[in-house]
Amino acid sequence: MRYVVKVGGTFHYRRRVPEDLSNLLGKNWWKQSLKTSNQHAAEVGARALGALHDQEIARLRSLPPPDRTTLLAVQSEAARDRADILKHDERTSAAELGDARKDADALELQVLAAAELQLGKLDLASRKLIDNAGGLRAFIQRTERVTDFLQAQRIALGLNEAAPGVNADYDTEKQRHDWEFESARLAKAHAIVERLGLKATALADDPNNPRITAAMEEWFKERKQGKAALKRHRVAVNRFVELFGDTPVRSITRDMVKKYRETIENLTDHRLLPANERGGLRSYEDLPKVSAPTVNRHLITIKALLRFCAEDKNWIPKNVATGIKPPKDLRPKASKRRSMTREERCQLLARAVAEYGIDSERAWLIKIAAYTGSRLGEVAQLARENVKRVEGIWVIEFDDLDGRHLKTRSSVRTTPLHSAIRDDFLAWMQKTKDKNTTTKTRVFSSFIADEDGRYSTRLSGDMGRLMDRAGLPDPRLVMHSFRHSLKVAMADDGIDGEYRRLIVGHAPRDTHEMDYEKPSMAAIAREFEKMKPLF
Repeated sequence: MRYVVKVGGTFHYRRRVPEDLSNLLGKNWWKQSLKTSNQHAAEVGARALGALHDQEIARLRSLPPPDRTTLLAVQSEAARDRADILKHDERTSAAELGDARKDADALELQVLAAAELQLGKLDLASRKLIDNAGGLRAFIQRTERVTDFLQAQRIALGLNEAAPGVNADYDTEKQRHDWEFESARLAKAHAIVERLGLKATALADDPNNPRITAAMEEWFKERKQGKAALKRHRVAVNRFVELFGDTPVRSITRDMVKKYRETIENLTDHRLLPANERGGLRSYEDLPKVSAPTVNRHLITIKALLRFCAEDKNWIPKNVATGIKPPKDLRPKASKRRSMTREERCQLLARAVAEYGIDSERAWLIKIAAYTGSRLGEVAQLARENVKRVEGIWVIEFDDLDGRHLKTRSSVRTTPLHSAIRDDFLAWMQKTKDKNTTTKTRVFSSFIADEDGRYSTRLSGDMGRLMDRAGLPDPRLVMHSFRHSLKVAMADDGIDGEYRRLIVGHAPRDTHEMDYEKPSMAAIAREFEKMKPLF
């Protein structure tokens, strides 16, 4: 049996490295346990390893006489290959795989160190490019990313590498100019990398230490989330990448996360920017900064992603973001949302009636939101079947069935229709039935949902602009203010606190009560009728 020896009861692979390559690889033998006492299985394993090493020998002998940097790069690649082989061998122990990864990581660091010794060969402008990228590793990784990006752009723009032209289907002058500019920068980057004795691919991606964007995609694949959440997480991770590059997750440090938090703290509120400038790290000194809750949302994303990398994938030894706290919310209490006065409610309703009509969906959206304390998305998505009789009382049911969305468990509720709007609303529902034999499925059929099935995304901006036109420019007034207004009105008219929570969908004081019997609908309706009309 070639390259197979038996030590004790287990077969091992042993092969001498050719003399002309031993100095290049820094070893005289390839040694590895085949982890079997079965002779046939050992032969199969030895043949696979032998074929791999035959290919490595042929490749090494085809190389020109190497300098130290190239030599180390070859050793690093070989070590990474060995780690990959062990990873897919079910007989490999965790300790052995860990040692192989450490060897590969150590050699990769040696490659960088050897290349960095060559930085003196470069002109000042080239060294400055590397420093601005965040170091040699980040510079090489960015070169790889730009190479891939420009190749995709070349195809999309219909550009010919030999004689750049433009595809008439694209807006092209600017795109072609950008492509040529980035291509020139990329050519210079490749020249710098090669002068250091490296190729941009010398530091190959490690599947056990993926870049943060690759880790994010794996996280999304294994942790199903809504489209709105995915969009929010992508923005947070893309901002991290813009700051530090698409770094491998094992290279992320606690100081990097702290710098990221500080950067987001000083970021302009992108809602104030044109749409084409949002989503990155563009910031302006003369515009307001993001709020503390926004910084916290960014931190939550990074913490959750790193927790996935540490606990689910074992890509990193620990979550370095644990314990990093968001800034305190120092906004004045008076700057937060407030309830609407009766005059403000009437002013907004009057504007909606003037613009859309007394029986328009906008007008009824305002009245239903005011009398149910529902969130904008909750009322906009209502199905006709949600308006019904329960125990002889006309009610609106808020649920998360048939693709509808609710914020919390306590948001599932049944709210009686107040007599101030009940008869008119039911009459409007009857009048807006489809003229065909079937009825419309939704109460407010003209409102459009986003890709995630949520109506508040578009409607929120529309209603905010309606408030501005109604002469209510106070930024503290939003559609959610109706929810606060209803709670204030019920309290002013002496409605019991537990009934108020049931009507607006707040959790009871004792959360265990949620699972037990509630007052009858007739009792809730009687209590609700204590409230005076809101308009």
